[in-house]
Amino acid sequence: MRKPNYRELKVLRNFIGLNIESPGAFPGAGHKTFSDMVAMDWIVWVESPETNEQGYRITEKGKRAKDI
Repeated sequence: MRKPNYRELKVLRNFIGLNIESPGAFPGAGHKTFSDMVAMDWIVWVESPETNEQGYRITEKGKRAKDI
């Protein structure tokens, strides 16, 4: 597994638990950053019918990547 770059690491470190985070919560991170992180299986897009939230959630692989 490759190490996250600075921007990816900044995004990964801002996740708290399994909270769903809006892309707007990560200034400086754009579509390419998110799509690369989804491709690495560090984050996933979630649409929660219970809370009507949409956004990204960190995966177990993402939690490990932020600690590399």
